[in-house]
Amino acid sequence: MIMNKNIFIKIIFSLFLFSFLTTSSQQFRWIEIQAKLKNISNNNGIAVADYDLDNDLDIFIVGEAVFKSNDPTTWSRLLKNNNDGSFEDVTIKAGFSEGFLHDIDEREITEIGAKLAASWGDYDNDGYPDIFLSNARQSQLYHNNGDGTFSNVTSKVGIIDNCIGCQFSGALWVDLNNDGFLDLYICDYAFKKGNRYYKNNGDGTFSLVSDY
Repeated sequence: MIMNKNIFIKIIFSLFLFSFLTTSSQQFRWIEIQAKLKNISNNNGIAVADYDLDNDLDIFIVGEAVFKSNDPTTWSRLLKNNNDGSFEDVTIKAGFSEGFLHDIDEREITEIGAKLAASWGDYDNDGYPDIFLSNARQSQLYHNNGDGTFSNVTSKVGIIDNCIGCQFSGALWVDLNNDGFLDLYICDYAFKKGNRYYKNNGDGTFSLVSDY
């Protein structure tokens, strides 16, 4: 059987293209152990940002369970990128060790957990990303001090940190009024008190605009 010349050329080209894509495509490997990320479990997700401005992405891991200081599996963790393929747990060094003690009643916890999400955003425009933690009943805003440490400033900046029956499942940083400062929109999974929109006043504080 004589093969049509055009068909033959198309087959050769297809084989060449397949070979090229196979050899040049991005490959992925499981490097959990090499990256020193093993034995981190029971979490509700991650948020990444270059919190120390060293040009690599660091990881914040959201622990799922109610925080217990003597149970490492209940901790949320901040992992610093060493820029060599590995990460260092700097949770305590960064000042989070006591701050994870939330005012949460275990009877209020549903199947989605006690600590639900984290979101990075530079709310005071100092160049360093701050982090907002969304939890059952309670939320927390940590200010990045620019020296590798964080401070809990939730009440100080005007954010209501306690809501009985709420399940704050996530938050979005966005400049809703185009004034150059990031505002904060918080989602309530349980919808007991409603989602919340906080306006950034531009002076390091927030005002609750809506609760619906």
